Amino acid sequence: MMETKLLNNRYRMLQTLGRGGFGETFLATDIHLPSERQCVIKQLKPAVQPPEEWVKDRFHREAAILEELGEKSPQIPRLYAYFAEGGDFYLVQEWIEGVNLKQKVNKEGPLKEEEVTEILRKLLPVLEYTHSYKIIHRDIKPENIILRQSDRLPVLIDFGAVKEAVITQANQQGSMSIAIGTSGYMASEQAAGRPVYSSDLYSLGLTAIYLLTGMTPQELESDSQTGEILWREKAPHLHSNLASVIDRAIRFHPRDRFPSAQVMLQALTPQQQASTGRTLVVAPEYPQKKAENPTGATLALNHPYLEPQGNNPLKLLIPLFLGGITLGTLFLLFGVSLFLPRDKSIPVVTPETSTPAPLTLPTLEPHRSGAVAPYATQVPVTPEEITKEPETIVPLDPKPTPVTTEVPTFNLGTEQEQILQAMGEPDSQQRGFWHNTIVWSYSNAVTGVEVKYLFDTETQQLRQSEAIFSPDTSLELMQETLNSFLGGKAPSAIQTALEAVYSNQTDLRSFNHEQKKGMIRRDTREKINIIVSAADFH
Repeated sequence: MMETKLLNNRYRMLQTLGRGGFGETFLATDIHLPSERQCVIKQLKPAVQPPEEWVKDRFHREAAILEELGEKSPQIPRLYAYFAEGGDFYLVQEWIEGVNLKQKVNKEGPLKEEEVTEILRKLLPVLEYTHSYKIIHRDIKPENIILRQSDRLPVLIDFGAVKEAVITQANQQGSMSIAIGTSGYMASEQAAGRPVYSSDLYSLGLTAIYLLTGMTPQELESDSQTGEILWREKAPHLHSNLASVIDRAIRFHPRDRFPSAQVMLQALTPQQQASTGRTLVVAPEYPQKKAENPTGATLALNHPYLEPQGNNPLKLLIPLFLGGITLGTLFLLFGVSLFLPRDKSIPVVTPETSTPAPLTLPTLEPHRSGAVAPYATQVPVTPEEITKEPETIVPLDPKPTPVTTEVPTFNLGTEQEQILQAMGEPDSQQRGFWHNTIVWSYSNAVTGVEVKYLFDTETQQLRQSEAIFSPDTSLELMQETLNSFLGGKAPSAIQTALEAVYSNQTDLRSFNHEQKKGMIRRDTREKINIIVSAADFH
C-alpha cells in the first residue's frame, strides 16, 4: 500500500494529490526528521527514457532557481530537496495548508468584487518578483493558487519551468520546447510554445473571471473576429475599475495587455490625478511622514491646523480674527494717507497691476531623458517608457579613439589572467550564483553592450559568457556575437531563435549545441541577453 512505500529511502507517501500528463503529486512525510514534517512531492516523467545528461542538467538549474524563489518569497512554497530515481525526477516542497481558489468557489460560490481585488493585489507583487528572475509561471489557474490557512495570503504553486525542463524534446538542431499550461487559461502565444510575461497576466485575468462568475474559460464565448473573450454579460453587476483591468489583462494580443505585473497593480489601485493648475493641497500628516511626489504644479504640505488629534474650531477662528484686524489696520492707514499733503517732487509708487509670473516648482519625478535614476534598475522599464536620450556635448579630442564594433568574446576555458590582460580590470566583481564562481562585468565593452564573464574560482577558467544588448542594438551585431560565442557559425535553428526574440515573438529561447548550452532572452527593460556556458557547467 502507498502508506508503507518509502521514496528515496526517506519519504513515506500518504496520498495522491493530483495526477497529470507529466507525472503525479503526492502528500508525504519526511521520516528523517523528528517531527516527520509533511511535504509535497512532485514526480516528473521525462519525455525521453532514459533521460539525457542535458535534461538532468536543466532540471538541476531550474530546481536551483525554484529554491531561491521560495527562500525569498513567503508566497512561494520552499523547495526542500530534489532528486532522480528510477528514470523520473522529484521535487520535495513545502506543504501549504489551506484551500485553493477552485475549492473556495465550489464551496462558497462566486466571490465578491472586493475579495477578488484583494487577491489580485496580493498576487501581482509575487508575479513581478518571479518575472524579475526571468521566470514565467505558465500555469496560473484557480487550482494553483492556495489561500494559506494561517494568514489568508494567496500562495502560488506548481511553476511550469521545471516541467518544461524535463519534458523538452531534442532534435538534430537543438532542443524544442513544448507548451506548458492548462487549456483555456493559456494565452495563444503560450499555446504556441512562446510564452511572454503578459501570458501570466492573461491567465490571472481569466482566474479573476472564474472567481467573479464561477465560469471556466471553456464556458465563455469569444469574438470570432478579434478573439477577445466576452465575459462582461456574465457579471452584469460589475461596473468598476476591476472590470476594466481584467479586460486589458485578457486581450488576445500581448501588445494590448499590461506590459508588467507592476503596471497592472498600479491600474488596479488608481491614484488621484494631480491638478494641472496652481493648486495648494493641504494634506494631513501620516505616520510615515512622507509626502508623495507631486506632479505638475501641485504642492503637497502638512498643515499645522489639520492635526489628526481633534477638530477644535477655535484653532481656525483665532487666525481669521487676527488676520481681519491686520487687514483693517492696513486699509485705515491707506485711506488716511490719501488726504495728507504730498511733495510733488517725490514720485508715487503704485502697486504692480500686471499678472504675476506663475509659480514654477521643480518636478520630483525621475527624468526619463538624460541620466537614469539610481533606482531605475529596480523598476522594470516598459517599452513605452523608453525615450531617446538627449545628445551630449563631447569635447574635441585631437586623437579620437576608433569605435569597436565587435563584442569581445573568449573561448570557454580561457584563463582568467588572459582576459584580465586583454580587457583590463572589470567595472565590477561579484560572487556568482554557484558557490565556486565569480562574475566580472564590463558595463560598456562596446557602445550599448555590457559583457559578463563567469569564472570557476578553483580552476580560474572561463565557464560562461554573457552579452547584454541595449534595445537599439542591431540584429547583425547580436548575430556576430552569438556566432563568436559558439566558435563559428551558429546553426540555423539557433539563429532563428535569436530572430524570434529580437522581433518580439517570444521572450525566451534555450538551446544546446555541441559542448555548449545557452539561452537567448529579453528582460523587462527590453534588453536582449545572450548567455552561453559549458555543457558540463553545473
